[in-house]
Amino acid sequence: MNILEHIPKEIVKNGKLHFPSWCKRVKIDVGLSHNAPNSQAWLEKDDDLLVLGIEPNEDAIKTIKGFKDPPYKSQWVLDKSYISKRFFMMQVALSEENRVDTFYKVKNKVNERMEGYDLGSSSLYEPKHLEYEESEVNVFRLDELLKLFDWDSIPRIEQIKIDAQGEDFKIVKGIGPYLEKIGYVTIETSTYGQYEGVIEEIGAIDSLMSENNFVKISFGDDSTYKNLRFTDADFLLL
Repeated sequence: MNILEHIPKEIVKNGKLHFPSWCKRVKIDVGLSHNAPNSQAWLEKDDDLLVLGIEPNEDAIKTIKGFKDPPYKSQWVLDKSYISKRFFMMQVALSEENRVDTFYKVKNKVNERMEGYDLGSSSLYEPKHLEYEESEVNVFRLDELLKLFDWDSIPRIEQIKIDAQGEDFKIVKGIGPYLEKIGYVTIETSTYGQYEGVIEEIGAIDSLMSENNFVKISFGDDSTYKNLRFTDADFLLL
């Protein structure tokens, strides 16, 4: 397996990631669901930002591109004009080891009041209470992607958001030595009990981030950690 095969050709040059000259900052959005709401919020705020979106569910990617109807109307839906210009998607899963694995693709069952569940509930873990179908997916460590960055032109990544239905802690571990180059890391921590084999890991996540000089700045279903190596001014200069 080679992660280069899954990166959009528009941002690859000589076997490395190559971003447009206007790009001053980069964020990575792991787990897009059907509408990539975090990416939309980021992109409409900052004109010099490029977002890499990572999503293993082919149906979710088709919905984001407009090839499939979304399960419900939402305020936060990715503007299609960003695709292949400031927003680039990869259809892979992430973890702490490279492999081919079973992917449990959850079927859409959501009404206009957003009751039910959708493509964003799909996982590398078998759902306990949701309807799904099985497929195979290529799984990579995130540092397989990060080692392809030109760190001279983009010296740090402003933020990584991880919403991976139980695989979140393993994805963080898969960042490897590049964790020190990430400004903020947001991690979903609320899927315990929803999938077979998923254990509560918030304590282990807190410990790992603290050991790597991060401080927790937000709590709840999603926890955000700030890299103390940087100040807010570091990102304003990018």
